[in-house]
Amino acid sequence: MLKAILILPCNVLITIPAIILYFCEPTMIKPTFSTAYVLMLLFFVGGLFLMIWTMRLFAAVGHGSPAPWNPINKLITTGPYAYVRNP
Repeated sequence: MLKAILILPCNVLITIPAIILYFCEPTMIKPTFSTAYVLMLLFFVGGLFLMIWTMRLFAAVGHGSPAPWNPINKLITTGPYAYVRNP
């Protein structure tokens, strides 16, 4: 389970955005308003919260993880997955 958490969601939430920011020009990532920093922080915290929530649902309800080597055994229809059209 820990392997699936470290490899899949953390790469999407932390590693890939960090690589994109590293290769950007300095003027592109220098916001002029402090509200941009607040918005970035809100999006990061929201994504982190959603990642933790869904990973807990995968472990508790689906008895698996989003990783292909440990798929879920049961369809998850609670939490954020209760509001999607095609679960």
